[in-house]
Amino acid sequence: MSDHLHEQTLPALAGALKMDPAQFQNFLSQNCPDVATGVRALNTALPRFQGLVGGIEGNVGRFQLASGIPTSHTATTTRTLWFLVPGAASVAAGVLGLAFRETNRPQPRPRESSLAVP
Repeated sequence: MSDHLHEQTLPALAGALKMDPAQFQNFLSQNCPDVATGVRALNTALPRFQGLVGGIEGNVGRFQLASGIPTSHTATTTRTLWFLVPGAASVAAGVLGLAFRETNRPQPRPRESSLAVP
């Protein structure tokens, strides 16, 4: 990719602008300094991206398996709601149980006196 950019694309762009390569580099540095910096840094950054591309290519089979999931046609938000709605219902049931518990019911008292050994 970098070779194609430096050997074909940039010279063709310079030619289309009727500039020689040195003029084009000067033009790029003055008018688009971020692009010029990126073009210079491309050879150092490209190996990192090639590693990522290799990882993605190595997992293509897994991605294809994931596309065969029976719910792949449903929206992601739908699947999120499948977890949130039951979770919210469970929390609401717990809150209601705490709010309406019987507070007047007598609490059991320990019977230590009956456990005493004579």
